[in-house]
Amino acid sequence: MAEPAEPSQPSQPSQPSQPWQPSQQMVVGTFIVSDDVERSRRFSTEVLGGTVVFGPVPTNVALANNFIIINSAGGPTDDKPTITLETPRDPDRVSSFLNIRVPDIHAAYADGALGAPSS
Repeated sequence: MAEPAEPSQPSQPSQPSQPWQPSQQMVVGTFIVSDDVERSRRFSTEVLGGTVVFGPVPTNVALANNFIIINSAGGPTDDKPTITLETPRDPDRVSSFLNIRVPDIHAAYADGALGAPSS
């Protein structure tokens, strides 16, 4: 009597050597259009604690489980012939935002992880 075959295990995708170089996985990033890419990079690294993984323009910053891509305004491009990127004309109106959550915001400010709170 033949032994039952072992159930086959699903193949696992190979893991990339670096998280910003995906092989068979997806990486999601937040794209920010900035009038001052260098200032935005400093905020993302010095205040939020991110790490620059590509730059200077565009600048890609690894932050927690996300990537922030910072670039200046521009366009259209060959692949997006009807799209122009620009910073908001009215800073009081937005169509997207980056929501950052920490377990204890007061502790994050107290230990310097998020810089000084603005008033």
